[in-house]
Amino acid sequence: MLRNTDLSIKQQEKEYSLSYLSHELHNALTLVSSTVQLLEQNQKPEKHSKYIQDLKANIQYMKDLLSDFSFYQNSGQIQLSLINMSFLIQEIYAFCKPLAQEHSVTLNLSNSPFALWVQADALKLKQALINLIKNSLEAVQSFSGYIHLSLGLSGKYILISISDNGKGFSAEKTKFVFQPFMSDKENGTGLGLSFAKKIIEAHQGNIRFFNKPNQGVVFHIFLPQVTKIAT
Repeated sequence: MLRNTDLSIKQQEKEYSLSYLSHELHNALTLVSSTVQLLEQNQKPEKHSKYIQDLKANIQYMKDLLSDFSFYQNSGQIQLSLINMSFLIQEIYAFCKPLAQEHSVTLNLSNSPFALWVQADALKLKQALINLIKNSLEAVQSFSGYIHLSLGLSGKYILISISDNGKGFSAEKTKFVFQPFMSDKENGTGLGLSFAKKIIEAHQGNIRFFNKPNQGVVFHIFLPQVTKIAT
């Protein structure tokens, strides 16, 4: 039986190998992309144009996939500091509001009237919550729906809720909501929700979802509240 130290070393070796592979693939794609640009500049008008555009689109998709994978690989590495969640949720709302308006989606916020403190990596946590909001945005943008963002308390935990009035997840989707590389969206990488889950769990938190077919989805994020601030 492998000891914990052996498992840890093997996990580190695996993560290093994946990071190295991701880095090398990204470099190769950059070279291919540069070559395609040269071909595009030197081609005769309209000749092979469609094939080049398709190739560029596929290269961009692979770059996006590698970028998402890199974020996912590093999502468990956090640097904690004392964060006022009330301020952070307001920043997230301000960031996402124009994006929602661009798609005629209503985004509302019910913020806590008092400070709620948490030990968190503000940047990583912000990325996780924005990913969840974007997931809701994709679910409702086709019919100008709404998204509701709220912050409050649930016992000793800070509770962040993100709800929408989309179609909800299919029965099949509910089986792999947080599973990486599983997506029912066209050109989806399947890393957005798993990325968010990994970050939240790195903060000793928890994420749950409630699916209401043809009514929408609610995500509940629980984070340990810091009740006393060191002076």
